[in-house]
Amino acid sequence: LKADHVKDFLEKMKDFPLFFRRYAKLNIYGAVAALRTEQQSERFAEKQGLFVIKIGGDGMTEILNPPDFRAKNFGAEG
Repeated sequence: LKADHVKDFLEKMKDFPLFFRRYAKLNIYGAVAALRTEQQSERFAEKQGLFVIKIGGDGMTEILNPPDFRAKNFGAEG
């Protein structure tokens, strides 16, 4: 996961309520997942309000956000 991947995803999240109006009034949260991440990219994604998920061996996943993390609502109500 690199910062450019996060930036691209954020652009798509911004447009999501416009293209999927059915969900526009709902709470919409974003997440990025990767096999390998750069620590600065993890922090950047978290600061943007995204869940950060790392995929490990044997298909195990780990949410890297701290317990006090507050996700950004990308929906119209957010």
